[in-house]
Amino acid sequence: MLEDIQNEFTTVMDRVTGKDELERVIEKLESNIMELEIDLKGYRTQLTKREEDARRAIAAKQSAEEKLNNANTRIESLTHEIEKLKEKESASIRFSQVEPFTIKQINDYIYQIGSVSSRNQALLTAYFPPEMSSGDIKETDEILHYIDEKSLSLLSKIDSATGYVLFYDTRGMVREVLLPPFPVSRYIWSIGEKFDVTIIKDMLKANYNICVLILSAGESFVGFGDTENFASYQVIRSSVKSKHTKGGFSQRRFERLRDEEIDNHMNKVYGAYEKLREEFKMDIDYIITGGDHQLIRHALANLDTDIPVMEKGIEVKIEKHNIDSVLHKALGGRRYII
Repeated sequence: MLEDIQNEFTTVMDRVTGKDELERVIEKLESNIMELEIDLKGYRTQLTKREEDARRAIAAKQSAEEKLNNANTRIESLTHEIEKLKEKESASIRFSQVEPFTIKQINDYIYQIGSVSSRNQALLTAYFPPEMSSGDIKETDEILHYIDEKSLSLLSKIDSATGYVLFYDTRGMVREVLLPPFPVSRYIWSIGEKFDVTIIKDMLKANYNICVLILSAGESFVGFGDTENFASYQVIRSSVKSKHTKGGFSQRRFERLRDEEIDNHMNKVYGAYEKLREEFKMDIDYIITGGDHQLIRHALANLDTDIPVMEKGIEVKIEKHNIDSVLHKALGGRRYII
């Protein structure tokens, strides 16, 4: 009886204190904790897998980068080998013939080359200005469809103060280059049944006013005129010592004295230039230079002129009886046969 009363009392107290509700809440929380622990275990598993994937990805990336570096090294090596082979091949390729032309020979040549004709559109003419070489031709330029690699390689070797004109038969009968006496003004090309000699004909018809400077230590030439003859000129000669071959103080002293003699000689050249320039009283279209390259650079810097300059490899002995030869050399060109 007492025990029943106690049980009934406990039940009443549980209801009063909310113990049953509290136990249900605890059970629910414990259930939630178990679910969270299960989720946490799953997340840890996923994280571990992702870390493994990341490690594998990093290893794969490092492997790919190593392979890429090896490939780039191999490409650089092969590129270098190819360039060396190209240089070797280019050095072995030469023009079949090179000959200097006087301006009269150039006129005769233009007449003859202009008379060549073809039944097909096979004769290509290209004008290259001095600042442009065959290597500057854009890859999209259709001219590259007609000119073979050997010819392009040869054209790249030409160094001309006046540019050049290419006469190129796509069938191989005529393939030649002409260095004109005066600069080609712009790049242009055409292909047809005849070579286009119109531009160079107009160039040769023009009567330009020129100044010719041929400079060397001890003997130089200054002349003003046109394409027909010199209106005035002067040969400047000075006593300049030959180069010293011994070393030591003696050589240094000798070279200093020789430099002073060259400076004195060049001062005479500048004086002659200014005097003849004033006498000529006409605008100069071109200055044509030849001789010692260093003296030419020195002279052009001191003359301070904005007249276009053509530096040519003029080789001529300056004598009063061969002044016409100086003019012919200055106005000369060159013919290359591919």
